[in-house]
Amino acid sequence: FPEATIDVLVKQLAAPILVHHPLLRRVTALDIKPGRNIDAPWTFWRWLSEVRRERYDWVITLQDRNERASLLAGFSGAQQIGGYVHPALKWLYDQPIAETCFPDIHLAEHFLGLLERIGVPRMPHRGLEMWPGAEAECQADARWEAAGLTGNARVIGLNPGARIPIKQWTAEGFAAVADRLAAEGYTPVLFGGPLDVRRAEEICARATHPPVVFTGAVDLLELAALIRKCACFITGDTGPMHIAASQQVPVVALFGPTDVCRYYPYGVPHRVIASSARCPTCVGAHCPNIFCMKAITVEQVMENFHALLAEKVGVRS
Repeated sequence: FPEATIDVLVKQLAAPILVHHPLLRRVTALDIKPGRNIDAPWTFWRWLSEVRRERYDWVITLQDRNERASLLAGFSGAQQIGGYVHPALKWLYDQPIAETCFPDIHLAEHFLGLLERIGVPRMPHRGLEMWPGAEAECQADARWEAAGLTGNARVIGLNPGARIPIKQWTAEGFAAVADRLAAEGYTPVLFGGPLDVRRAEEICARATHPPVVFTGAVDLLELAALIRKCACFITGDTGPMHIAASQQVPVVALFGPTDVCRYYPYGVPHRVIASSARCPTCVGAHCPNIFCMKAITVEQVMENFHALLAEKVGVRS
């Protein structure tokens, strides 16, 4: 549908991912309180009024089993309503899809399949996309220069943090990798958000050659612009991993108990280190030991890093 006008409603936290996309007319950020699925009735009514005012031809929901998204779509007044829907609200949709995600395929492929099921033909695509915008790119250029970095062929991004502890590799491991990279003539750079600052400090304290630190200092848009400057990105299964993929930066990804098939770095040269260590009974996010991540070795990380560079695919100089 090359002539279509596309608007997106998204949680405020994720809005920067889409705000500069050239194919979107409007990105509306909804200020949704964590842990609340249905907000105050007057807030919901305001959102619904804005959607109905547009008189959309088609409204598609990508939120699985979400009451708020299903209600917004169901009462949007659109000519056609399709996509994921909460099972109790299927009657509001023309093309309801109620099942959960299919196993063993990446979520990006799953969403493309969902669109195909409601009438959007499958077509070639370029992987994940995120557009930082001119302002963020200028800020990244200035920060890069201020840190004494030039070019990108020898700069390696390290992302040690993750919102969920089971996705975090050890600070000792990242410090050792930073030292190994420095010894080989690379410049390691630490990334991450405000919650990762203490881990970054611990890594720097453990490293013989402390890396450059951008942790907690940049917003999401500048983060993407900075990651794009790296020759490779070493990370756990986190949002910045997918941002690196969106910037076409090769990725070495460290996975513990999370599903590699659904979350690997999509559409970009990558190596995944999937830990084979498992507790007898995996308790996921509540694991107090995280044996699987601790079992990943520095040698594995460096071996996969060198193998990815040796492929000479997508590594810029």
